[in-house]
Amino acid sequence: MPRLEASTPHLWKGRPGGQTNELVNSKVKIIDPSSDFANLHENSTAIIGFACDTGISRNHGRRGAKLGPNALRSQLKNLCFSQIMEEPIYDLGTVCCDDENLESAQDALASLVEKAHDKNLRPIVLGGGHETAWGHFQGLIPKYKSKNIGIINFDAHLDLRPLKDNTYGTSGTPFRQMATYCHENHIDFKYLCIGLQKHCNPLSLFQTAKKFGTSIITADQFFSEDLAKIKNAVLEFCNQCDNIYLSICLDVFQAGCAPGVSAPQSLGLQPFHILPIYDQLLSLNKIVSLDVVELSPPFDQDLRTANLAAHLTMKQINANAHSHS
Repeated sequence: MPRLEASTPHLWKGRPGGQTNELVNSKVKIIDPSSDFANLHENSTAIIGFACDTGISRNHGRRGAKLGPNALRSQLKNLCFSQIMEEPIYDLGTVCCDDENLESAQDALASLVEKAHDKNLRPIVLGGGHETAWGHFQGLIPKYKSKNIGIINFDAHLDLRPLKDNTYGTSGTPFRQMATYCHENHIDFKYLCIGLQKHCNPLSLFQTAKKFGTSIITADQFFSEDLAKIKNAVLEFCNQCDNIYLSICLDVFQAGCAPGVSAPQSLGLQPFHILPIYDQLLSLNKIVSLDVVELSPPFDQDLRTANLAAHLTMKQINANAHSHS
């Protein structure tokens, strides 16, 4: 069975913030994940870890993402707010998959995400492999299945692979699992994959993507098309959605920026490719849940990937603060 692990104050201990409320570590409040989340401030950011790389192993990738959540926390704790932060940031702990039972761990993550949304918190899930996304999405279903939610994935991969042995999910199947669920429950499946690498996705997956009505912006388009054209395509997708679930797979980035992932990309995107699109999404104020996945500390160099992941996470935290200031 999965284990719910509460975070510790030591994990968030960082340098002093200079003045009050300037750094993340000064505003983090640790919450027991088994508690009822009573009396928490609505619309506040809620951080949830998912310490799991069983899906990566099932997908024949290199393990290490299980260590991702705390590595990301360690880089996040000393980052600065863009305005004085009045509300706390809640750390709701980590779902730990210690026994390879991915499905139970995903159920536990779904339950924690659902509970956070029930309290009108804004979850940021720190993976973990991209199997994180299926657990995360299941936690959104109770509140958002009738609220026209769109799924956006920054990723080199479509992650629409068939289940392993027609039974088991992997890090390569989460959006296939979402598509299947939506089809079976008569929910529109709106999915946009940004940064896809053609050489990393077999032709059969492009056929699957077409079957499910997937929208795709490839990495090559960032190299050959005007940014305005790409931003218009993203906006057109978002205009069809009232809410956005955003998933950021760190292997969308070039290996020099993000070496600490399961599948590093020599031809991946640079942060300056992704950031204008990310900022555009944040400005729409439609993101209701975010995850940042595939951080694999054993393969990181100079904490580059963890630091990049923390800065991306910080953008959402600042946006959450701005949206209800």
